Amino acid sequence: MKLITKLWFKLYPEFLSNPFFIAGESYAGVYVPTLAYEVMKGIDAGVTPKLNFKGYIVGNGVTDEQIDGNALVPFVHG
Repeated sequence: MKLITKLWFKLYPEFLSNPFFIAGESYAGVYVPTLAYEVMKGIDAGVTPKLNFKGYIVGNGVTDEQIDGNALVPFVHG
């Protein structure tokens, strides 16, 4: 993902000034924060092209098997 993102902005530099967000859902709870961290490290290191990174969004993200597997509230009806 990091390589694809970097290549895309090299091919389309007109988008570099646009706000850049990384988003995903479900298993993206694993790879979106990781990619965001790599982007931030690159910005801090002065890697070009410099992205106008604003943040990331994860919907219903996977975090951890123990936490996710125990996330349902038990209920009884009848």
